[in-house]
Amino acid sequence: MVEKELVIDGLELNYTGLFKLSTLLRTIDELLAEKGYSKNEKHREERVRPSGKSFVMELRPTRTMSAYESVMVKMRITISDINEVEVIIDNKKRNVEQGTIHIIFDGWTSTDYEWRWEQKAWVWLLRGFFEKFFFKVKTRKFHSLLVEDTHHFYNNIKAHLNLHRFIFKEKK
Repeated sequence: MVEKELVIDGLELNYTGLFKLSTLLRTIDELLAEKGYSKNEKHREERVRPSGKSFVMELRPTRTMSAYESVMVKMRITISDINEVEVIIDNKKRNVEQGTIHIIFDGWTSTDYEWRWEQKAWVWLLRGFFEKFFFKVKTRKFHSLLVEDTHHFYNNIKAHLNLHRFIFKEKK
């Protein structure tokens, strides 16, 4: 049986302003590839409303750490009130989106995802013994790597969005 443990719960990123959705999604893809995560898109939805478009996406990128453990960073991306706006950058008119972005990050570890330790009761007890005394250091190492990767994604996405805020506000 797969055992999952929540390491990071509800790290939130909020942004309101100008952005380019296509470059935001490309940046997320590049960050995931840079850290060795495989992109798993669980859900994507786009709706048109009178106040503007809304975009909802759930990503569950995973990374295999060993034959025994994997990590997953769950990203719930919600963008609301998306309206296209025309701005002038370097004396050229550009179309960008304006709206509110809300991203929630959760970090999960999964152990024994191949179910090798669950075949018999005595093997399950043996696994508990090994986890308590031998795998503890390795498990802590994977937890710290997951925390580091999640904060790396958070900080780089935040920097990407704030860069757009600076460029568009200064060049208007």
